[in-house]
Formats: sequence, C-alpha cells, structure tokens
Amino acid sequence: DLITVKTKNEFEVQKYEFQKNGATLNIDPEDIFYLRYFNPVDPVRGLSPVQAAKNDIVLDLYAQSSSKATFEKGATPGGLISTKEELGDAEWKRNKQYIESEYSGSSNYGKIMFLTGGMTWTQMAMKNSDMQFMDQRAWSHKTVATVFGVPPIFFMDFSDASVLANADVQYRLLWET
Repeated sequence: DLITVKTKNEFEVQKYEFQKNGATLNIDPEDIFYLRYFNPVDPVRGLSPVQAAKNDIVLDLYAQSSSKATFEKGATPGGLISTKEELGDAEWKRNKQYIESEYSGSSNYGKIMFLTGGMTWTQMAMKNSDMQFMDQRAWSHKTVATVFGVPPIFFMDFSDASVLANADVQYRLLWET
C-alpha cells in the first residue's frame, strides 16, 4: 500500500513510487524484483499473496467459527423439533428452556436427545463431519502456505520423500533469499 505502480501502457511498468510520510522515492523497474500473482483486472500490479489466498483464508475462518459454535452451543445445528400437538406458550417456553439447559454448551456436546410427547427431530443441515471440515482446513492450510512460498517441511509435513531430501535447500531458499 506504500508503493504505486506507474505504467507506460497496460502491460509495462514505467516506475514504482514509494511514498511514506509525504516523501516520494521513484524506483526504476529494473531495480525491483516484483513477485505477484496474476490478476486479470490489473496485470501490472497483480495480486498480493493475501489477496490470492483470500478465499481459502476466509473459508478456513468460517470452518473454525462453525466448529467453535457447534462446541459452544452443544446441539447439532440446523435441526427442527416438531410435534403434531398444539403447544401453549407456557409449554413451548418450558420445552425450549429444557432443551437449552440439557443440550447446549460444550459440556453437553454429543449428548443424546430424548424427545417425548410425540416430538420428532428432523436434521436440516449437514453435520461438521459430513462437510469434511478437517479435510477442507488441511486444503486451505496447504493453499495458503503455497501462496506464501512456505515449504511443507516447515509445517512438519514429511509425506513426500523429496521434502526430506531437500529440507536444507528449502530452509535456505525460504530464509536466505
């Protein structure tokens, strides 16, 4: 955000302007090794690593928030309790209070729900396990690491033999360049 790209045309850089505290420093394009991800809207400026990984980062945050809420609330989210009976306000409030006290909160997570009086449970949404949150989080983790150029070995991922064989090279590549 401190560098403005000045262009000759829509594909060539004329100069880079570094601006801070009201001062501007002009930098020739040959003096900058500018790494960027492709951006069809702005091919000269490109995308930053954070912008390139944005969707994966946001998806991972949603997965974490959803899992956290499931543990906090304790009940399987997205369901419906129904009955053919007509419930008065007092009975409805009593049932609601009972379900919240017995099945909400992390200490009640996974507790079996017993329904009486002709009440039934209907699943309305997928459970976390059905949505494969852990697989999705591993995929997001790998994507974000790749975008930032962090080798798998730094996340203790030894699944590929070439990772072990090239550990020293990867370390020097990441930290000494």
